[in-house]
Amino acid sequence: MAGKPYIIIDRARLVADPETRTTKSGQQVMSLRIAVNPSTYNKQTKQWDDDEPQFYNITEWDSKRQQQYAANISKGTNVSVIGYLDINKYQTQSGEQRTENIITKAHISLLMRQPTVENTPYEQENSNMSSTSFDEAPF
Repeated sequence: MAGKPYIIIDRARLVADPETRTTKSGQQVMSLRIAVNPSTYNKQTKQWDDDEPQFYNITEWDSKRQQQYAANISKGTNVSVIGYLDINKYQTQSGEQRTENIITKAHISLLMRQPTVENTPYEQENSNMSSTSFDEAPF
């Protein structure tokens, strides 16, 4: 895979169920599609602003991984992905220029959903720690 950038996506979501098809030569290939929703912290509003979603296609040729993915992931599943990035630029029949991000040799891991907690007791007790100088630190 020399020359192809290595990509690590720590949080993504499947936007469709995995699809398996058979090539003319009889080999099965699985296609997966993920979305990444990057966000930027706005210091003025103290809110996270969502950027445009980015979509990636994943092609899986390994039959063992295909079986694992088919049994464990579906549309909406939170995943992390590591692999090599291919960028395919093409023109549609109507003349539009398109770019397709393809991840190959991918390793997909399931992510557990993060619990939504407003403030933990520890955060409430230590909410003023960021204003403490090193001279005032208790150690």
